[in-house]
Amino acid sequence: MKRLVCGLFAAAFALTCSACSFKLNVGSSQTETTATQQSSATEAVKQTETSPTGVAAVKAADYVKVVRTESWTSNGTEFECVQPEIGLDSADAKAANAEIAKICGRIFDAYDKGEDMPYLSKGTWYEAYLNSKTLSVVFADRAANNNVIDYYVYNFDIDSGAKISDDELLARAGSDRETAKSKLTDRVNAFFDEKIAESSAAPSEVFEEARSYSVSDENLSQAKYYLADNNILMAVYRYRWVAGAEYYYNQTGVYPSLPQF
Repeated sequence: MKRLVCGLFAAAFALTCSACSFKLNVGSSQTETTATQQSSATEAVKQTETSPTGVAAVKAADYVKVVRTESWTSNGTEFECVQPEIGLDSADAKAANAEIAKICGRIFDAYDKGEDMPYLSKGTWYEAYLNSKTLSVVFADRAANNNVIDYYVYNFDIDSGAKISDDELLARAGSDRETAKSKLTDRVNAFFDEKIAESSAAPSEVFEEARSYSVSDENLSQAKYYLADNNILMAVYRYRWVAGAEYYYNQTGVYPSLPQF
């Protein structure tokens, strides 16, 4: 699992990334993620049904359980740390659980010691999706001082418990790397068009330099993918902007994908 250190649009990917608190869904404009939304997303883990029959459908929540949750309040805003655990019996799943436990353990240790939480963390949350035999888990850790979010994305085959490579995930989504990158480039360009239109500053070379880097092959080749509800391909990508941190991360829908084989 790789660590992203710049601003990626998050479709799904089994890697670490740091991000500004924006989330884009297919066809929508960006909205800032609030602590309340984070909590709601945790309480309502995405559960995609995989059985069209009368038999009880298997859901993501059958494979991902919460093992501990703690909350605290800062300036009237409530934050929480949620630790999920992936219930697959495989070395890859155990490695993912260990990585998540290490992050949450640091926060829980401080909480148990009564330390000043607002200066340590703004919480963690997760989303889990099940599409046929593909389990995607997105875990997010928000830093206290700069609102940077580290995303950890894991994709598994539920039969073997093994991690799924990006190429295999894209194939299951009815796509391939070049097609997905082309669609993602369109999404990032649309994102920049909107941000530039909303900016109070006059368009300049700085804006276009930020765009040029963000849609470059060098940058978008680091984007990672996952499958959200209804087998929709999502991506996390890094982007550069003209103010604030050097890089940010964002999430976007790439495009609705084909049914899995």
